[in-house]
Amino acid sequence: MSIPSLKVLVYGGTGSQASQTVLKLLEKGHTPFVLTRDPKKAEALSSKGAKIVVGNTGNVESLIQASEGIDAVALMTPLFSEVLPKIAAENAITAAKAANVKLIVWNTSGKTPEQPLGNPQHSEEKLVIIGCRHPSLQEY
Repeated sequence: MSIPSLKVLVYGGTGSQASQTVLKLLEKGHTPFVLTRDPKKAEALSSKGAKIVVGNTGNVESLIQASEGIDAVALMTPLFSEVLPKIAAENAITAAKAANVKLIVWNTSGKTPEQPLGNPQHSEEKLVIIGCRHPSLQEY
């Protein structure tokens, strides 16, 4: 059974880890939307078929706009950024929920301290992701 093409918003898509996610999504026939502050950094991915979306993890409104019409989010939380990882993650999740995104895959890109920093495992207000609501991914 083939999986229908998904629109996937990729945070950190120009970085060393998430850029590989973008390439794999393209290979599998999905449409990655690379979130970046600087579109020039994403030109190589754009030339391969990725869509470029300008946004900033410190600006939740830009993330909501980027999340509209998206099926899934590949969230890479940066270790070093102008925006604290906790804020970046909270804003990305808020935007995904506001846009009714059905699936979030979160890579914290490093050890997440066991304190309330936005990791659903350790947050006081827990985000519980059990299963997958997107019908085309039920078999994964």
